[in-house]
Amino acid sequence: RLPRGLDAAASVAASLAFARRAVALGPGEPQPLNRLALALIDDGDLRRRRGEDPRPPLREALRGLEELLRRDPSWVDAHLTVGVASSRIADWERDHGIDPVASFERAIASYERIAGVYPRWTVPHSNLGAVRTDLGRYLLEHGRDPGTLLDRAAESQRRCLAVNPRSRRAHNNLGWALRVAADAARVRGDDPTEALDGSAAAFRAAIDLDPRHTLAWVNLGEVERTRAEHLLGPPGDDAPLAPEKRSAFDRAAEESRGAFRRAAELDPKYADAWYGLGEIGRVVAERFLRDGSDPGAAAADALRSLGQALKLNPDWAGIHWEVGRVHLLLARRRNATDRGPSEPLAKAAAAIEKAVALDAAFVDALASRGEVELLRAREARARGRDAASALSAAEAWIGKAEAINPREPYLRSLRAALVAAREPSHGR
Repeated sequence: RLPRGLDAAASVAASLAFARRAVALGPGEPQPLNRLALALIDDGDLRRRRGEDPRPPLREALRGLEELLRRDPSWVDAHLTVGVASSRIADWERDHGIDPVASFERAIASYERIAGVYPRWTVPHSNLGAVRTDLGRYLLEHGRDPGTLLDRAAESQRRCLAVNPRSRRAHNNLGWALRVAADAARVRGDDPTEALDGSAAAFRAAIDLDPRHTLAWVNLGEVERTRAEHLLGPPGDDAPLAPEKRSAFDRAAEESRGAFRRAAELDPKYADAWYGLGEIGRVVAERFLRDGSDPGAAAADALRSLGQALKLNPDWAGIHWEVGRVHLLLARRRNATDRGPSEPLAKAAAAIEKAVALDAAFVDALASRGEVELLRAREARARGRDAASALSAAEAWIGKAEAINPREPYLRSLRAALVAAREPSHGR
């Protein structure tokens, strides 16, 4: 038992000391080795929260577990802990521009081994589904085909729910697997509605089990925001919303806002909730812009929510990118007026460059920075100036994004716009 009042660092240090002593007293005993590995995982989590590299203790944990499994390949707890440590390494690699596929696959192999032997033990099935989803999402974001990973991820969560229908974790994980499957459908050019419907139903089931489940509220808001964007049409389509889709859009937007607001009410310091409110505010502003209405109020609401999110998490690249997208939208509005888009374009460029500085492989941010240059080229031509430098800059930014994920639909629309902007009919 640890003394009361220890902070996290002291607790982890004490846990490691006791675990190492236990291993020394019982060399080769499996339980102390597994306990030491769990303490090393805690140390890795603590290092990651400090912004440090968590891999040294995680790799030490894996080395000990490998030695244990060489002596006794049937030790179930060790396989489970290998999966946890490997997935932690994969998460860090993904977030720092290192290919995490091998680490994800190692975690999957460990969980599959246990899940195959214990079909009614929900923990390995739930972890297996979550890691499959994370790997599928990574492959999708980097222009690689996730194959059947997302279908198998959903199946893992359904197996958990067959054993325990009241598992809010399995409902939430199922919703997330289907949410990523909707993204995969969008990339293929298929209709994501079925996957979005299933995802929303899973998150609502988690909320029914626990109405204070803030993560499920945020995830539900994200699904309905995605649905609203889908109803708007593909990226680069500036046409007004079709009348038959307006009521569906309004319903999805309101459900998204309501879910994010509920999460913010439950936890005012939850940055994801404020970020989500900013996202859906930007989508609503986009709808107003396409319909020829003034998007200013919706854009201002979005920026206020994103500002609150930045106060809570100033190093989240996605928030800076979303701020840039709002200013891009305002620049598109000004592009059709005599005021010109220079001021919002400058703000958009600054915000997006912060996002890229925090995550150099952020495809959407790189693409949005290219869109800034396309709008600058359009402004230059409108004022009778040479647009060549802006078009060259657009080519560079879009090319960087395409090198990471050429399948992204947003990029395809920007590439088409860049090709059109270089046509001779555009003049200087």
